[in-house]
This record gives sequence, structure tokens and C-alpha cells, in this order.
Amino acid sequence: LLHRRPEDAIPLFRRALELYVALDDVTWQLRCYVNIGLANARAENRPAAESSYAAAQTLGRQVKVPQVVG
Repeated sequence: LLHRRPEDAIPLFRRALELYVALDDVTWQLRCYVNIGLANARAENRPAAESSYAAAQTLGRQVKVPQVVG
């Protein structure tokens, strides 16, 4: 879905993000933000992709995840 119809994947990743926020699961929240960014990039929505990547980076810094912080 991410590769063939990224615009359809975005709402699913957003819903997953909501669930992981409710569960306070930061690792999966980060994955969701990155996947939302990837889906938006594939859908050629660069501003939304950059926003998702920035959210992942901010969260990664807060919880000190070096793979995301860069």
C-alpha cells in the first residue's frame, strides 16, 4: 500500500499513531511519523513529508533515540 497507493496509507498510519500515542509507545510513534513522511513523499506532498520527519526528529530528541536524531 505504501508503494502503490501512498495516499491511502497515510490515514492508516495516522490512525496507528493515535493508538500508539494512547498507549504511550514512543518507539512505534516514531515509526509512524517516519512512515507518514515516506507516504507523503511518495504521494509528492513534500511539506507534509517534511512535517512528519520533523515530528519524528523532535520526538527522537526528547527520548534520545540516536537513529532518528541524526
